[in-house]
Amino acid sequence: MANNALLYKMPVGFRGAVTVEDEGEHRGTFDIKQLVRVITDFARIYALRGDVAAVPTVNRLAALAGANVLDRAEKESFSQAFDTLMRLRLRRQAALAGAGAPADNRIKPSELSQADQLALREAAAAAVEAINKLKYLVKFLIV
Repeated sequence: MANNALLYKMPVGFRGAVTVEDEGEHRGTFDIKQLVRVITDFARIYALRGDVAAVPTVNRLAALAGANVLDRAEKESFSQAFDTLMRLRLRRQAALAGAGAPADNRIKPSELSQADQLALREAAAAAVEAINKLKYLVKFLIV
């Protein structure tokens, strides 16, 4: 599971900005579920490592902090990132449903408010941190 999590194509650029498709039907958008999945899989993998049985993701993160697998700042960062990503995802899906269109996970950052763009950037940074922690964990387990 950890190795699969490390294979994700992160929609985050060098400077931490979310990268979008530059051509095709999804031009200007990215799949927000990719970032949600990073946080979710991070919580699952660390829960297995820490023998934490809590579900769903937010409860797992809290339990990981309670078990001292994560520190409080990490728990807050990952929880806030997950909440932000899910809020943006569900808002997009609700708007599509209201318009009678099929739900998807495509977000166009340029259409978000400045506050949501900042929150998205912070959530993306947390997802990058989660991937980096997973890389360290995999390296530690293999060595």
